[in-house]
Amino acid sequence: MASEFGRLSIRYAKALMMAVEREVGEDNKKILKVSKELNSFCSVWTSHSQLALYVLSPMYGMNDRRASLIKVLESMKLSKLLVNFIGVLFDRERLPALIEISKHFDELVDKKLSVVPVNISTARAISKEEASKIEEKVTKKVMGTPEFHWKIEPEILGGLIISFDGKIFDASITRRLSKLEQTLRN
Repeated sequence: MASEFGRLSIRYAKALMMAVEREVGEDNKKILKVSKELNSFCSVWTSHSQLALYVLSPMYGMNDRRASLIKVLESMKLSKLLVNFIGVLFDRERLPALIEISKHFDELVDKKLSVVPVNISTARAISKEEASKIEEKVTKKVMGTPEFHWKIEPEILGGLIISFDGKIFDASITRRLSKLEQTLRN
């Protein structure tokens, strides 16, 4: 499915990454900080619909809307770079693309920091000890720094499904039953 803002959001995400790199260099912690700040603002933007409605509404003066937006950004204690970036999005009427820009920026950050998202699905909640053993084994297989995302999916009945780098390791009971059914049919 194509995104609503397509290349535009990718272009702005790349521009933000270039600006961040220019300002902080190769300091990965500061790059992550900007990413977290952007995600924090996106969370506010999506959860407070009145803010978005006001800032995007042409019924109010542009200077008033911009000033209100900047006030919100500064009250969140966001970096000056991010405040300026979001100001540019406002000035160019690109704020509706903010969520997609943030998503693409996170992808660029993950790529730069060699972060590999790892999705692990289990049928039930597992103990911290079991989770850390699984994460330890998966970490050895991942090229880069794994970022684990756990999900409970009762429909897999038991076992687990691990996916990363376009690979899927399915050790679920559902898959085993499916294979057994295929074997019995043949």
